[in-house]
Amino acid sequence: MSASPYRERKDPPRVNLFERFSKVEREAARAVRAEHKKKEREARDERQERLDKAAGVASVEVVCHADTWDFVRTKAPRFEGRPFSFFSGTGDRLDPEPDADGLVHITLSGPNLVKLLDWMWSASQSTDPVERALAKRIYNGAAAVVDTVDPSVQPGLALPPIVIDDRVPPPA
Repeated sequence: MSASPYRERKDPPRVNLFERFSKVEREAARAVRAEHKKKEREARDERQERLDKAAGVASVEVVCHADTWDFVRTKAPRFEGRPFSFFSGTGDRLDPEPDADGLVHITLSGPNLVKLLDWMWSASQSTDPVERALAKRIYNGAAAVVDTVDPSVQPGLALPPIVIDDRVPPPA
């Protein structure tokens, strides 16, 4: 019988990872995992609290560039084959007219604000860096306004607009 052209495979010895690390190292790893889970839970709770606040808003104005609003619309799911529509004081306006600065003004109800936050949070988890950057900026701009809401206060002042228009300050 001829010799096999294949070498005999030798598996490396099994290593018990439990024994490989000291008790202190294992406890440190558990603490890191526990801290990570705690931060995830806090972030989830903070996001839910923000959505709850947004749900109670009567209306808020969003001011942004038309291209930014088009990005929002592309992230909106479709219902019954039609794009989801955002409402403003003048009725359905999927394509608001830009003002002199090229900005559009859209009035959202609380439920639509909740959807905007939810969609932008989801898009901010994208692997596409452009999509992630746009979604994060929109989400953070809306979140900053929603975070000022105090549900325990009786109806009072209107919310400031959500403005997505970062500019360079004038020279000193």
